[in-house]
Amino acid sequence: MTNSTYSVVYSPKTFADVEKHWSKEAVNNMASRLVIKGKTETTFAPNDQIKRAEFASILVRAMGLKPSEANDALNFKDSKANDWFNADVQTAVNYGLISGYHDGTFKGNQTITREEAMVMLSKAMKWTKLTQVNDVAAIGSNISSFSDAAAIGNWSKQAVASAATNGIIKGQSKGKLNPKANITRAETAVMVERFLKKAELID
Repeated sequence: MTNSTYSVVYSPKTFADVEKHWSKEAVNNMASRLVIKGKTETTFAPNDQIKRAEFASILVRAMGLKPSEANDALNFKDSKANDWFNADVQTAVNYGLISGYHDGTFKGNQTITREEAMVMLSKAMKWTKLTQVNDVAAIGSNISSFSDAAAIGNWSKQAVASAATNGIIKGQSKGKLNPKANITRAETAVMVERFLKKAELID
């Protein structure tokens, strides 16, 4: 995503605890591409929830963005230069991938919901070939297929519609999106992999 010279980075990685998990291929693929990390060298903990800072860091790595220098000037009053995620979050801010909450916080250590994750991915789409859905009628049409569409926040409908249109999300059981549910590590791996493939950033 930057004007630089690149080489392919791929180091085959597998986790024992996803061997029989539905997310196995995506988890191992994203780990092999150094986009996601395990909890240990052999475990991924696919059903654990993920935090907002972790998701932002994963997205920065997925897009190949060069991390900014950590600094106290980060635009969030609850973030400091010594936070492990400071540089990645600053990068995400610089590229318009995140904007934080209205009270000036980012809440990096708070779990991230599925619709919040889709908003970040939607913002990342502007740096790719993917087309965002902006027409009101199209947004309504694209989210209407989810049986719990009424639970989608007005602030995230455009992002959800864009993610659905581009095949990045496909819903869960019984046609539900579960937008308010916290996204899991497995779901994150799958969603980010779909994003990269649909954007033609990976094969």
